Amino acid sequence: MSSAASERPEIDFWSSSPINWPAIWAVNALLVAAIGLTLWVGDYFGAASLTGIGVGSGCFVWARIREERGAEANGWRYAGIGIFVLTAGVQVGRLLLS
Repeated sequence: MSSAASERPEIDFWSSSPINWPAIWAVNALLVAAIGLTLWVGDYFGAASLTGIGVGSGCFVWARIREERGAEANGWRYAGIGIFVLTAGVQVGRLLLS
């Protein structure tokens, strides 16, 4: 006799989807904690840089979700690249000017 639990397919959260959702949630939680910590200590530039990194990463994740659904995703990918370049440019400019 087989039970109903053994008839259900097992879900493997680490490889069943091209997007690793547990890792994305963990990275987001750490990013939000880091932004909160930088705001708490008064490093507003650091918080803005971390926000830029998070928004750029979010554009890439959204592009991947759109690809899975069969929609066009290049605009979101280019937006992510643009946000990363802008964030890195501001950081390098701040280093050169200080």
